[in-house]
Amino acid sequence: MTWLSTLLAQSPEIGLFLSLAIGYWIGNFRFGKFQLGGVAGSLLVAVVISQVGVQIDNGVKSLLFALFIYAVGHESGPQFFRSLGRQSIKEIAMAGFLAISGLITVVVLARLFGLDKGLAAGVAAGGLTQSAIIGTASSAISKLGLAADEVQHLQGNVAVGYAVTYIFGSFGAIIICVNILPWLMRRTLRDDAMKAEAELLAGAQVYGPSEEPALPELVGRTFELGAGGARTIGELEAAANREITVEKVSRAGTLLGVTPGLRLQPGDIALLVGRRAAVVKIGPEVGTEVLPSPDMELVLVTRDVAITAADYLGKSFGQIRGAVSDSLRHDIYVLSLARAGAPVALNEDTVNQAGNSTPVIGYTVTYAIANVLLPLMGPVVVGLANGLLTP
Repeated sequence: MTWLSTLLAQSPEIGLFLSLAIGYWIGNFRFGKFQLGGVAGSLLVAVVISQVGVQIDNGVKSLLFALFIYAVGHESGPQFFRSLGRQSIKEIAMAGFLAISGLITVVVLARLFGLDKGLAAGVAAGGLTQSAIIGTASSAISKLGLAADEVQHLQGNVAVGYAVTYIFGSFGAIIICVNILPWLMRRTLRDDAMKAEAELLAGAQVYGPSEEPALPELVGRTFELGAGGARTIGELEAAANREITVEKVSRAGTLLGVTPGLRLQPGDIALLVGRRAAVVKIGPEVGTEVLPSPDMELVLVTRDVAITAADYLGKSFGQIRGAVSDSLRHDIYVLSLARAGAPVALNEDTVNQAGNSTPVIGYTVTYAIANVLLPLMGPVVVGLANGLLTP
């Protein structure tokens, strides 16, 4: 082991990156419902490698710890501020109780068993599965004014305490939540999760990966027009309360230019796109549904946008719909609604509100535009960008 110790002493970066490589490899293994993870795996491997003697420069330690804290804040910070509100008071109180009770428990047990400051901090980090405590404790120990050897010893004990307690900190929580608490509370995590999901979705339907509705909200159908369809495109769309749009018209095998004033004739083939209920309702009145030819195909483009115009904040979507001109919202269908990342049931009475994270951001709306290419949308997209919607 002498050659290995000499190598790592001369090139400590080898030990650093070796800990990351082996730690993330070990962290990928899953034992039932338990998985160590890359962070804990790297720390445990680093504890083992450090036994042969590895010294990392304090400047490197501080830099990497700062990067770690920044990454954690960058990932969880926006979610934290978006969740603030009356509904999160219970969660905040629980987090405060957990932090205080965990600190008291560590201090009391450290006094009872004679643990030094390094081991106590490591036990807190592993027992609470909070890796950030390691860096915080190591930094605090270095500022206690102790001898260099004592500081190094205590900082090493932080990692040792973490390595000893992390397994139970993770696995023990699983045992308590899955086996003990359901027996005490007379209900399972699955029951509470399903109840919370139902409250969060508020009636909205959310599909998982690779799932699609068998009856989609937005559909396209081709009809051979009969006598009831002999009217202008504008009149036909108005009869369906603007819930459908005529996207393509074929007459005697030739595609015609679609304009609101184009008068349809019996025998024309028209592609109707819109909400399923509206298309099904007006279909028999228009004509007979037929199989589409390849030139009648159409691509729908979906985009997420946010309603930011102050004139539309605090108004229901029924009011917003009535205030927007027909030419501006032609070919555009609002399919779903989300606020602060959570789905919201979409109906005429739903009120548009400013988001919690930024006052100028409201709902995120998923909409579909019945055009093949975005550059072809012309004034529709320009009007949306300058008026109601901001992509």
